[in-house]
Amino acid sequence: MSTLTIVISILLILFGLFGFLKGFGKGTAKSLASEAGLAAGYFFGVPVARLLMNTGMGKSWLTGLYLGTIPSIDPFTKALETGSDSGSLQAANKALLSEGLSTLGIPKFFQGMFLSHVVSYEADVRLALASSFAYWTLIAFFFLLFYLVVTLVLGKILSKAEGLVFGEDGKNFLGRLGGLVKGVLKGSGLILVLLVLLSLVNQLLMNAGNTVLNRWLVDDLAIEDGSKLSLGKFFYQTAEGLIGWVSTLKS
Repeated sequence: MSTLTIVISILLILFGLFGFLKGFGKGTAKSLASEAGLAAGYFFGVPVARLLMNTGMGKSWLTGLYLGTIPSIDPFTKALETGSDSGSLQAANKALLSEGLSTLGIPKFFQGMFLSHVVSYEADVRLALASSFAYWTLIAFFFLLFYLVVTLVLGKILSKAEGLVFGEDGKNFLGRLGGLVKGVLKGSGLILVLLVLLSLVNQLLMNAGNTVLNRWLVDDLAIEDGSKLSLGKFFYQTAEGLIGWVSTLKS
């Protein structure tokens, strides 16, 4: 088990225990609904967006909309390398795409999110960037959609049932369980914030040529091994995804 996974597990247990002892508490239905909405946005909204990106809605319609906003000038008309999926070809394509993103005014610090989620490499830089923009647009839209629907619906249900289900002081059995869930959700939010900061520090260090932290993260979380799943790896990759989503809203 990785070091980061152990630390995260301990934090979640502590937050869950504190929530269980405190109980659900009156007036906390809306905050719990909002936290559940965030979870729904990630666990349901993001997969739906990825699925739709592979349909005509993403690859044709939305990509086509972005394609129309990118000028047909150099460097956007440069053809991408095709052939075997070798490291040299990937590096060549990333260099071309990075040049295009820089021309659009997107800082290098935020270019990684677009470079790592290109859907169409079949033609030129324009199409590749348009497919990446379409991907992140769908991610943002369905994340927000699931978040808003779950937050509003669950908020109304919990507000009406709060006293009846969780007890007047929020400390009956269900109230304690609700407090435990609330504590774990709050702990998850705090952990994500900390890992977002860790990811940003890692990117800054790598941009400065220091790869010590990145090597530790790659080894500790087995990031390059897609078959290995862990709590630490899940939270860290989620944090990186959040950075990319926020960056898209700002760009």
